Amino acid sequence: MVSPKHWSFRAALYFVFSESDEGLHFVPKKEYIIDQDALREFFVFVDGVVVFWDMEKCEVILFVKALLLLQFHSFKEKSHVSKNRFYLDTSRYNGDLKSSGSILERYAFSHGMGASVKIGIWEAQLSEQAEPLALTTKALSKGVIPWKRKEALQKTGQFATLRHSINLNCDLLDTDFYWERENLETFYYMAFHHFSVPKRLKLLNSRLDYCEQLVRIVDGMLCDRHVRFILVAESFRNEGVNSMDTI
Repeated sequence: MVSPKHWSFRAALYFVFSESDEGLHFVPKKEYIIDQDALREFFVFVDGVVVFWDMEKCEVILFVKALLLLQFHSFKEKSHVSKNRFYLDTSRYNGDLKSSGSILERYAFSHGMGASVKIGIWEAQLSEQAEPLALTTKALSKGVIPWKRKEALQKTGQFATLRHSINLNCDLLDTDFYWERENLETFYYMAFHHFSVPKRLKLLNSRLDYCEQLVRIVDGMLCDRHVRFILVAESFRNEGVNSMDTI
């Protein structure tokens, strides 16, 4: 997913954990470090979320442009968080923001923030996919089935794909890594709960339940209509055969 050649002129790449390449840690190269005490770093997660720490807006824009060269399956909406500031206590590291322990804490916190961003993307996707259903319910209230069978199958696939992404295919919601690192798990859940991720996940799945149920109802109506059509056609065919026999 990540090729350092696009920004190797300014940033150095490190793996956050030697046994995993799911969290990448970028810091300025030595020749670009002006303030030794400044963080100026960012983390890139395998799900495509990037979290910046203590970086100037112009730097963020530069690296975002570089990252965009590598994107695939992009999402048109840009989720972001503004007017929020977080403070992490570094006294246990004697104020050393660049110690491995301090970096890991920021990584875990960034991991939780990344989960919130991913939820935001799913929320936007569901809103976009569910918007046409308002017209569907209005049509049903007037006794009209507004879809064809193909449209019902497409909607079923869209919602199933989204639910699969939410519940089975997101590393940002996977906490297995913290089982043996309880001290880091605390920082992950700090961000996780600050952004109300559990409640939003529950609401997201509830909304998906409703959408899928509505699609099943319409699909069931289409199936019934198709069966009735076959029965009527068969009835006319049989009547035609009987008439010919009589003649």
